[in-house]
Amino acid sequence: MRQFVLVASLQDVSGALERLLGLLRRRTLPVERLSLYQAEENVLEVVLRFGDFDTPKDRVVAEVASLFDVLSVRCPDPEACDETRELAVVKTCGDLEPWPETLSDVLQRHDANSIELSGTPHAIDRALAYLQEQGVITGVSRSGEMFPPHPHEIDT
Repeated sequence: MRQFVLVASLQDVSGALERLLGLLRRRTLPVERLSLYQAEENVLEVVLRFGDFDTPKDRVVAEVASLFDVLSVRCPDPEACDETRELAVVKTCGDLEPWPETLSDVLQRHDANSIELSGTPHAIDRALAYLQEQGVITGVSRSGEMFPPHPHEIDT
């Protein structure tokens, strides 16, 4: 089976995330990335990116949806998954001037000791791999994937 992304909206109550993680652990599902953020008041959004495995996607969705604290589950189409965004803050110990092309599309700001990168998770991965090869990384913090809201989802 191919990789896929599942987005679950959970009630923000004690134990909700633990119950979801317990299900994933019991089923030994290969989670490659997990992101968590506050979507609304009392609602957490969990983005799970799975690796390759044999369990049918429909079964995974049904099992996650059956949890008491889960409000909704969706599997965005692959094009929407390519629109996810992430932020990484990188502590550095060296100088990379001039900036190479691999960083130009995700670089937001830098000073003597840090760099902020934002873009798709794959673009962030490429930039971090380059920085790692250059030996300038002393620390990294990543926000995790988030789906940008569509225009009709934005309150005006």
